[in-house]
Amino acid sequence: MNSCLPYYCQTGNTEFFLHLNKQGALALSRRIAPNPWENEAILLEGCRHFCAAPDNNGMLQVIAQDSDSRLSYLLLEDNMTRQASFFIDHAAAPFFLAFSASGDGYFVSATDGNNLSTAFFTPQHGWSQSSLSNDIGTVPLALAGDTVSGVHMIVFDRSERTLSYILCDSGFATVRSSFILDILLEMPHQPALWLDAKQNVHIAWHNEGRICYRVKIAGGWPAGGWQSVRDFSLNESPCLLSFLSSGENLSLWAKHNKDHLFVHDISSAIGQSIQLPAELTQPVRVGTAGQVSINFSNEGTPDKWYVLDSPVPATSKSVITLSQDEQDHQLLIHARRLMAEKKQLETELYKKESSLSQFRQMLEQAQENKNKQSAVLHEQVTLLDRKVRELRDEVKTKNKILAIKDEEIKDAHDCCLEVKKQLESYTGLYKESQAKVALLQEQLAGAENKESELLTEIKGLQDELAQKKSVWETIGDIFHKKTYEEK
Repeated sequence: MNSCLPYYCQTGNTEFFLHLNKQGALALSRRIAPNPWENEAILLEGCRHFCAAPDNNGMLQVIAQDSDSRLSYLLLEDNMTRQASFFIDHAAAPFFLAFSASGDGYFVSATDGNNLSTAFFTPQHGWSQSSLSNDIGTVPLALAGDTVSGVHMIVFDRSERTLSYILCDSGFATVRSSFILDILLEMPHQPALWLDAKQNVHIAWHNEGRICYRVKIAGGWPAGGWQSVRDFSLNESPCLLSFLSSGENLSLWAKHNKDHLFVHDISSAIGQSIQLPAELTQPVRVGTAGQVSINFSNEGTPDKWYVLDSPVPATSKSVITLSQDEQDHQLLIHARRLMAEKKQLETELYKKESSLSQFRQMLEQAQENKNKQSAVLHEQVTLLDRKVRELRDEVKTKNKILAIKDEEIKDAHDCCLEVKKQLESYTGLYKESQAKVALLQEQLAGAENKESELLTEIKGLQDELAQKKSVWETIGDIFHKKTYEEK
């Protein structure tokens, strides 16, 4: 796993070299040019994996994992080393760290679930946790930041066995694009991911004895986008894959045993197998803004490098001086490259002619399809016109029926108004009758009262008459008695 390889980075005049020593500790060597390397300092005992990346302020940020999968967060500057807090305590390997040219930082690691653990850094707010959807892969295999705060990843889905490229917006906010590169039978060796100066995305991976290379050209169709896959066979599976950029030239190499490299020149599409010098067999991760490549150096602090400025594999001038035969061999290689380029151009010309012929055929087919579609559309339009006429006739009939219904509703409304007027008239008569009844009831009550008074008066008169009658009867009795006595 590449996270165990030594790491080298230069920020300004300061050089940093990190590696796991024989005791399994993460060790740091540092120098400020032109001074010699400082004595080795131990950063973390029992370190298993580590990743590092320079930010845009010249600071080297390091995240290291101990034997219990705990993470340590270290900040390295010219003359200072300090440990800072990191909100993710534990993480499973592999994990990656990268900073874009704008200063944004990205951390991604594997989890036990079906998603990725991600974190986002800004110079203003520091680190914060972010999340990605559950369907983009389970194991991160490569990470790089571009010049506009985008983050590029290669992930492997264990369940689907797919190797995919993913491009996310700043802060892992959204997945801008996702593209399946290949289907693999087993967990692959760590693939190579590189963004060149034009922000073209270069990817290489290994699958069943083949090295596969694919590039996504920056820009839109027809020039931009994903190009066809190039692949080439190897007798042995590579243990390391990496891109190395030298100016505008880019090379892909695969290390397939202790001291042999397969080197593929991207521009010329020529590959060759070469042997590393015995003193330059230590693979070293070389950190740059946003990404990491692999070079080869001497054991210990890197004083000599296998590749310096040439896209063709070459060692430091202090290590190898090419003989005349080797120079002739290089000229022969250059001639072969030119022939290959010529053949490639001829092939591309043939492909373009074939493509032009295909486009013509496609144009003819498109014209024929257009004519067929025009006839079908004409027939459909005719049917639609007929249907429209039928619907218009039906609408006219419905409108006539509606007019009749409107007249009926108007008549019914007038009838209702007449009934309402009669009802109002009857209501007035009813109220007058009620008033008359009330008046008659009052008069009846007065008459009843008068009758009661008259009855009372008649009774009084009867009583008075009865009393007077009794008096007269008494007087009559007395008179008759007296008359009888006189006789």
